[in-house]
Amino acid sequence: MNCPRANSCQNTVIEQSGSGNTDVVCSIQNACTPNLNIVESVLFTSTGNLDVKCTHEQSCKDISFVCPSTGRCDVNCGATNACNGLDVASNDDAGETTIDCSHDGSCAAGNVACGRNSNCVITCGTANACYPMDIVCGESGTCTVNCNNAGACGGVSGGTTVKATGTGTGAINLNCGSSQSCRFIDGDFASVSTVIVDCTGRDSCDFGSFDCSQVTDRCEVNCGPGGCDSTSMICPMISLPGRCELNCMGDGSCTSFNTPLVGLFEPILCNPSGACGAAILADDDVAISVSSSGCNSLSFPSTGHGVVKCTGTTCQNCDMTCDDTKDCTIICEDASSCTGLTVTCGSGSNCNIKCENINACDGVVIKESGFGMTSISCTGESACANSKIDRSVAHGSSTGPLNIRCAATSSCELMTVACPETSDCDITCSGTSSCMSLSIPAIAPIAGKVSVTCSAASSCLFSTWVCDATKCNMMCSGEFACSPGTTLTCPSETSDCDIHCLEENACGVDGVSMVIRRKEELSCPISLDFPGWCSRSTSTLDNWSGTFQYLSYSSFFQSDCFFFCCPSKRLTLKWKTFNTNQMWDFVRVYPVSGNTVAQDAVLKHSGNHPPPDTVVEQDGVLLSFSAFYPGLRFELDWVCEETAGEPASSTATLSGEVPEGSSAAFPAGEAPEDTPTTVPTPKME
Repeated sequence: MNCPRANSCQNTVIEQSGSGNTDVVCSIQNACTPNLNIVESVLFTSTGNLDVKCTHEQSCKDISFVCPSTGRCDVNCGATNACNGLDVASNDDAGETTIDCSHDGSCAAGNVACGRNSNCVITCGTANACYPMDIVCGESGTCTVNCNNAGACGGVSGGTTVKATGTGTGAINLNCGSSQSCRFIDGDFASVSTVIVDCTGRDSCDFGSFDCSQVTDRCEVNCGPGGCDSTSMICPMISLPGRCELNCMGDGSCTSFNTPLVGLFEPILCNPSGACGAAILADDDVAISVSSSGCNSLSFPSTGHGVVKCTGTTCQNCDMTCDDTKDCTIICEDASSCTGLTVTCGSGSNCNIKCENINACDGVVIKESGFGMTSISCTGESACANSKIDRSVAHGSSTGPLNIRCAATSSCELMTVACPETSDCDITCSGTSSCMSLSIPAIAPIAGKVSVTCSAASSCLFSTWVCDATKCNMMCSGEFACSPGTTLTCPSETSDCDIHCLEENACGVDGVSMVIRRKEELSCPISLDFPGWCSRSTSTLDNWSGTFQYLSYSSFFQSDCFFFCCPSKRLTLKWKTFNTNQMWDFVRVYPVSGNTVAQDAVLKHSGNHPPPDTVVEQDGVLLSFSAFYPGLRFELDWVCEETAGEPASSTATLSGEVPEGSSAAFPAGEAPEDTPTTVPTPKME
């Protein structure tokens, strides 16, 4: 049927029937306008093909037709606004429907409804060719929408919609290959099986939205350079079998990308650097994976317990921010996968960081904040080396507990930890050299308890701990776990500091230097020349209070000394226990004045009972122990106080025990005449 003149086929109804083909040509402006309707016969099924050609501007404006039941349906809108406002519908079992919109506005404001089981191909080849347009895809057919020119399916707002309405095995392919070609596009994909969206043009899918929450198999969105700025994606809930894939494959490809709801099953690819800048990715008890290098400034708000997995060299140099109200877990699975990562934990949620491979979190910065718990697990060799655990400035004070587990060789070496202000801080170092040179600096007074457990060989060598907390506890149980060079400083007047050396050699040759001060620091200008019989583990306690338990390595004779500094004040030693299996194990206390140790001891004691209390009013005392075989146990409290008035600080405890099978290495006194007297003079700092 040829309509060569204006209005020549207006108000015409063409009824298709049987197996014959129907061809309609509208070749002049308004040739088939208004109200050309092509319908299927109510008496006879149409099995032939339908071919409609609209070759002039507005030649098929507002045309309406139904495609044949089983034959092909081809519509060619070959001029500006040629099919503006067209309305095309396909029967459920129709053959392939092809609509070619090749000129400006040629199918603008149109509606296309593909049959349930039919295949549709809509091609939008020029600016505004299909903007705006509503496309409904068949649930069990294949629906392909090609937006291959600038602005073809997108504009400044309210873009084209591509959707499905039912459940089926169909597939939807949306190709946005040019600048702004699908800007503001709205994809609502219902329960089809597969969706693939390619946003390869710059700004091609900016501000678009893709609802894959009901997709039954796979929903994949691929974003080229600058392709998905401020785009959003909703993925299947955990109760459904579908999954999402997001591939950000170019500079700025997923800037400010947003997945505001449920879960992602497949990896998110961010490559190269900056590909996912300011992206917001969320899930609901389902892992989000970030793979390949190049993410930057990612945010992970979650509706449940968000899990982010970083594989390969995935999250290097990223900035990640967890939601303020939902838990967040970041797993760095592969070697160097999170090197240089910065994580800001939410103000009210739990934050879990797992570093599971060699150097997985090398140089990571973790900013704890708010009242949620922060847990850091470093189970790979050097997994968290050079990392920094800090308090978030953005969220103010950090009040939630902090747990750090360093379980592999050198896993937390050179780590710096800022403990929370009002909650407990627990650091476990169970790998060889796991916390070597660990630093816990003083930032602000801490109301909670700070505990460091060093249970492996050399686990806390050279660590430095300034513990301005209510309770400070250090457990040293591995061989040379806390020696040489381990230092604990407690500057708070209310601090209760304990060091426990619980196994042979735990505190090694040089021991643990424990310095305890309060805010008004006790001035101890004395430079004491330790006597030659102080063979090992000599330590200066420039202290107001503290607790210390000490064990060292085996030897026949061990002589150790401690200097308690208490200048121009009264020092009281209150012995609680002194138990020994050997009659020649003893303790002696020598007054110290200035830099000089008195020749005569004010206390000489041996035997299986505690000595009497000892009070010295000079500049301190030198406390020396001698032990010949295992079995010496002791405990004492000391108080450094003004000569009149209340004590300067709380009472502290010094205790130690040598188990059977190891030899004593406590602060020791003068060697008996029948024992070796040639012993090295310790090096004092």
